[in-house]
Amino acid sequence: MSTNKRFKKLGMSLKKKFTNLKSDLTHSAAKVEHEMDIKESGPSVLDRTASNMSMERKESDSVKNHGDNADAQTLVDKPLIAREDTTIHVQTSALSKKEEVTKSRRVQQLAYEGLKESLRTVERCSDFFPPLKSATNAVLEVIERYETVKDIPDKLADLASKFGLLVNLLNSVDNNDSIKDRLNGLVTTFEEKAKVIAAKLERSMAARVIESSEDKSFITRELNAIAFSIDIVLVDVNLKTNRSVNLLQESVSELRVIALLDKLKYVAGAGFNHEDRQGCTNGTRIMLLADLLAWATDPENEHVFWLNGMAGTGKTTVAETFCNLLFHRGLLGASFFCSRKKLDRRNVRLIIPALAKGLARAYPEFQTELLKILKDDLDFTGLGLEDQYLTLILQPAEKAYASSSKMIVLVIDALDECEDTQAAEMFLKTVLLRKPTCGLRLLVTSRPESKILKGFGSGSHASLRLQDIEAHLVKGDIAVFLRNTLKEVEDLYTEYGSTWPPAEVQTIVDHAGTLFIYAATAVKYISDDHGDPVERLAKFASIQPPVNAVEGIDEVYAYVLAEAFSHKLDDAEIARIKACLSMVVCALEPIYSGQEGLFLPAFCGSSPRK
Repeated sequence: MSTNKRFKKLGMSLKKKFTNLKSDLTHSAAKVEHEMDIKESGPSVLDRTASNMSMERKESDSVKNHGDNADAQTLVDKPLIAREDTTIHVQTSALSKKEEVTKSRRVQQLAYEGLKESLRTVERCSDFFPPLKSATNAVLEVIERYETVKDIPDKLADLASKFGLLVNLLNSVDNNDSIKDRLNGLVTTFEEKAKVIAAKLERSMAARVIESSEDKSFITRELNAIAFSIDIVLVDVNLKTNRSVNLLQESVSELRVIALLDKLKYVAGAGFNHEDRQGCTNGTRIMLLADLLAWATDPENEHVFWLNGMAGTGKTTVAETFCNLLFHRGLLGASFFCSRKKLDRRNVRLIIPALAKGLARAYPEFQTELLKILKDDLDFTGLGLEDQYLTLILQPAEKAYASSSKMIVLVIDALDECEDTQAAEMFLKTVLLRKPTCGLRLLVTSRPESKILKGFGSGSHASLRLQDIEAHLVKGDIAVFLRNTLKEVEDLYTEYGSTWPPAEVQTIVDHAGTLFIYAATAVKYISDDHGDPVERLAKFASIQPPVNAVEGIDEVYAYVLAEAFSHKLDDAEIARIKACLSMVVCALEPIYSGQEGLFLPAFCGSSPRK
């Protein structure tokens, strides 16, 4: 083929490719212009802006690739370099650069329009808060007045998206003081930044073109600050909302827990640290309390401990103090202080549900297991004692602490004061025969009543009789109790001063023997605000204390006597009981267990039983 024909063919090929390229560019520009004519509000404008910017990049890449392919094809087709080829190639490159500039301006315009539309939407949504409406308008005026701001399209698009999020916030929150406080911060930021940007542009843009990189950096920084201020408010509101949601969820969860636990009857005053029960005076009962703690913390010990003693020996005071020690060591599960004076607290069938409820409140692991059981629609207080113990205490405890060495102690005080002694016996048999596989412990205090004795006889347990503690140790504790407690009676201590304690205190110690109830009654009488403590101390220490001074002791032993004669007894049995009591009252020295059989014949007129 001749050289002229080859150049002619090459020229026709280039002309065809140039025509196709021009058509593609024209179509792309027309598409952009068409999309700019579509006006939408808020976030939808932002979405279209982002889509168009992406499309522009793709089309620009397509044009560049097309041009590159054309150039490559040209180099392949032409055998030698001619002036005409170079001219056509330069013209094509110049056209591509011009088109890129056009596309860039279109993108700027879209971002600019999107930002303005977002600002107008914020204006419309902030009617409930005029300061924000005004501040947003100030920013909008700056954007509209100084069109050169659109020379930073990336920041405009980012800022538009932030305002879109602000619109969503304004449409979703309630009109309250909390949100207004946060919006006030935005108002200040918008107003100040609008002023700063306007002042900068007035000074440095006479031609309304941002020419220096310093000016552009300044505008970018200020627009960033506006965007960040919106971020801060959004995060703050979201955190507050999340906290509110979490609190609501916690409240709902707590209400659910309360509703389920309410299936277990609440017994007022039954727990540790309720009512006016007093603990041991500092420095007293230390050895006894130490022994109890040693039992409670050693997993090798028996799981039940019985602390028994006669009326007035201080069982409840010890139990209260022991609970306090356990609580501060994280070992107290729950407690139940029985009382014959309170209807619910003398009901054996309410003890286990109350202990389970206390355990659930103290230990989340136990609560989780117990709640699974409480979902069943059962009358848990109406269950038999064995079923109660297995269902509400033992099973959830063993599941919660199957692989744990944690020790948890339950305390039941004055079990003998429950009116159903048969049920009390059954309760003891149940807890003794069902030894837990976890570190669950139970301390029971009571008088040695017959049913209680029978109940404890059904299984192995640890025990201590308060009356078995050596008398001099108990008297020492009573002396400490009286000295320290009466010293707090101001008039009494002032009277004796440096000679404290007076001899009368030791006299009362001697009269008390091993009965803490006697010493406690003395303190109550002497410290009464309605009398003279000095005179009352002397009276109580006399051989014959006033009748009203020993009312507390009378109350205790009136109950003991009433219990002794409360059963269906025939005349001979009543006479025998009276003879025993007469013997105890008339004895010149204390009679110890096992000695009474030696003296009974003299009072009963019969031979002692073998």
